[in-house]
Amino acid sequence: MDDLLITENNDKIIQECISKLKATFEMTDLGLLHYYLGMQVYQYKDCTYLNQSKYISDILQKFGMEECRYVAISVSPGITISLSSNSQLADAITYRQLIGNLLYLTISRQDIAFAMNLMARFMQKPYVEHLNAVKKILRYVARTKDLALKYSRLPSFVLSGFTDSDYGGYRDDRKSTFAYVFSIGLGAISWASKK
Repeated sequence: MDDLLITENNDKIIQECISKLKATFEMTDLGLLHYYLGMQVYQYKDCTYLNQSKYISDILQKFGMEECRYVAISVSPGITISLSSNSQLADAITYRQLIGNLLYLTISRQDIAFAMNLMARFMQKPYVEHLNAVKKILRYVARTKDLALKYSRLPSFVLSGFTDSDYGGYRDDRKSTFAYVFSIGLGAISWASKK
């Protein structure tokens, strides 16, 4: 079983495509898109919203943090987390599960891309300090779970992009972390944060 998403401005072309697929494969047409691979889709005449609030609620429940105390930011400015720590080792399985769940969330949440890039570096040997930092990201996500990406119809095509780098800011290996985001109008279409 695989999921397939067909998009096109012309309804006739979509129906022809569906007919050809149905002639070859056993399939079900679920109609207008509402939920796809953990992403909620709200379509209106002039805009479309994408968010993962249900997915976030599922993560919070999975890790017993439904009633957590919210925080305003995902990672403190100037944070210096290292591979070595004075704290105890954390449960590596729980840590990796949290990282995996939150990395999937970056599909629609560029605001946590940097924080997740930073915390994914410690999956080999996570300390309690690292686990607490990841839980802080989860508490931030819980506070902002209803945020959504908005894509509007635009009279003109305006592509813009922004980049940034910290030039050797990671103290364990002196490598840089860089990030970028590209958008059409106000809707972000591509983003990343990488070491």
